[in-house]
Amino acid sequence: MAKLLVLTISSLIISGCFNPVDFGNRSFVGAAGIGDLVQVDINKDQIKLQYDSRTGGILSGTLQVMPKSDNQAYRLKEKPGVRVVMVPDDLVVYATDKGYGKFGVGVLTRRMTYNAEDLAGMYNFISRYREERWERDRLSFGTFEINTDNTWRSWKMVDGSQDLYAPTRSGTWADKGDGTIQVFLDDGQLFATLVISQGSSENLMVIYLTGRSGVALGLKKNVLKPGSFDGDYAMLCTKDNVIKRPSLRDEVITCGKKQLAIVYNQPWEGFIKDNRGEFLGLISSKGTFFGVNIGALSGTQFMFAAVKNS
Repeated sequence: MAKLLVLTISSLIISGCFNPVDFGNRSFVGAAGIGDLVQVDINKDQIKLQYDSRTGGILSGTLQVMPKSDNQAYRLKEKPGVRVVMVPDDLVVYATDKGYGKFGVGVLTRRMTYNAEDLAGMYNFISRYREERWERDRLSFGTFEINTDNTWRSWKMVDGSQDLYAPTRSGTWADKGDGTIQVFLDDGQLFATLVISQGSSENLMVIYLTGRSGVALGLKKNVLKPGSFDGDYAMLCTKDNVIKRPSLRDEVITCGKKQLAIVYNQPWEGFIKDNRGEFLGLISSKGTFFGVNIGALSGTQFMFAAVKNS
């Protein structure tokens, strides 16, 4: 399968100045961790993040390649506390030290209707959200099914394809024709907005949870084979804006001085987890790596998203 495109921009020149960045014109649509729809527009080296409802804010600046980034990681010249990792023809992830959004993930938008047959299927997802009765964010995971008859179902923390469990939620969906899909509950209430990558059996899904102040990330359910995802990754998370650089080799993930032994297809097909309960994630052969840090070892919880340096 096709690998993620690698950016061909060099890092720092000897004088310490940043080489110019030019991504042309492209737009991404996705979700911010504060529970907002976000659009990311890039024109050459200029990036603009615009939020739809909760903040109504705009964040913009000039992209610069981060030192030792392997052409994956960027910062904003005018706002160095903003970090961005991306593959320009697929995915963008950002995190900020303060202000709007904090953390967001977007998929390259084609501003057109989807092919229902291509989208249909069972997706695994991870999510981070907040409700009024809780004082802290909640992490979750499960399965989400899209059907060609414009219906959907989701299951929390179980594999819905097993037909052993009643869905946690269900309803209908409508293609808006602009690259976004609106998801309604059975009572007609708007529940979420979806953006999904096209052209691959490993469809990448970003979900803006309308009423739950959160974001969900998903991939079509697939069988994972150890060794198929080896490589170095650039990762951002909801905890902070520090770019981490995990390395995956067969059944071991190394990040700095820490190593975690991992298992594939647990708790069911398509998930990856470490054997001591620190994190649970989704990974694709295209080089996309999503997950939630449960914190059994570290005691810290957060959502993360990463791209592979192929």
